[in-house]
Amino acid sequence: MGWNTWLSIGQKPLKGRQNLIVTARHYDEWDQKGFDLKEVMPHQDFETALDFAKHSGINKLFVVGGPSLLWEALPHADKAFVTIVHHVFEDVGEPIYVDEVLEEIKSTMVEVGNFPGVEITPERNISLSFLTFQKR
Repeated sequence: MGWNTWLSIGQKPLKGRQNLIVTARHYDEWDQKGFDLKEVMPHQDFETALDFAKHSGINKLFVVGGPSLLWEALPHADKAFVTIVHHVFEDVGEPIYVDEVLEEIKSTMVEVGNFPGVEITPERNISLSFLTFQKR
């Protein structure tokens, strides 16, 4: 996951898995944070994290983050689980342009699942769509 995603989940590791945090800007301050490296491991870039995962026997990666990290990871993906939030939020960082991402995914993958329009907060008019893609 990217640094901003890590911050947004409260800097707490996702349980039951190795958490690889990709952060070039904050890498040097990492050892001062006191995290257990069995759960959370910082990497300066996606390629380093991917190489670590391969050599550590991690055979399934889930990439969670903003556009930069997702664009880097996409060429390595066998599957894509895409959640589309049908709402515009203010001040949430770098925007993800859904049409661009879907176009790129569809150039190498085929859609194998679609669960549209799950409403999560009717009072705020927010709904989600879940799409699953598999490499051709």
